[in-house]
Amino acid sequence: MRNIFVCICCLFFCLSANAQHRDIKKVESILLRQAKDWNTGKIENFMNGYWESEELQFIGSRGVTKGWQQTLDNYKK
Repeated sequence: MRNIFVCICCLFFCLSANAQHRDIKKVESILLRQAKDWNTGKIENFMNGYWESEELQFIGSRGVTKGWQQTLDNYKK
């Protein structure tokens, strides 16, 4: 019985680690695309990596910017 429990725990750990690896790869992919878009001046494409919501908040040198659209507008300035 103990061996079955150990096997199930190992299987759960392996599946969890694999899911984390996929999540990390997905985030890395988004960040690499954003870097390319930023460096080529494609600001709208760059913003696609962010949550498109008025609840989005950025903190910059001028304080807090609230909202996806306002953040995009500030980048365009």
